Amino acid sequence: MLEHLTIGDTFNRVKSLREPLDRYINISYCKSLASLHFIFTSLEPHTVSWASSLLAQLASPHSITKVTLDVYLSNEKQLWNAAWNDIVAKLGALNLQRVEVVHRGALEQGKARTAIDVTFSRLPNLFIV
Repeated sequence: MLEHLTIGDTFNRVKSLREPLDRYINISYCKSLASLHFIFTSLEPHTVSWASSLLAQLASPHSITKVTLDVYLSNEKQLWNAAWNDIVAKLGALNLQRVEVVHRGALEQGKARTAIDVTFSRLPNLFIV
């Protein structure tokens, strides 16, 4: 029984993981899945769309209470695009107890916190780590 899933992408990936994930992974059957942990080493829109696709598989009712997003920010504007807006919308629709965004990149912590807050501010249970 799968309760926790950590999934991520590698640096400098040319193609998105979306197509292989859509084809080979279906978490809609994982009724005991309590948490998801996404690791984003590249934040380009074409490389993060796989997360939105995976979140879309979670139909109600679901057992997910927490989603963690590791992001490697080097620029304040990396999260300001349609792909991230889609991820935030899907997270918002899940009514999660906790959404954690963990900054692990080179961007100064204050600037990273502002960028994360601007992108994820619609989520009521946001925790910036």
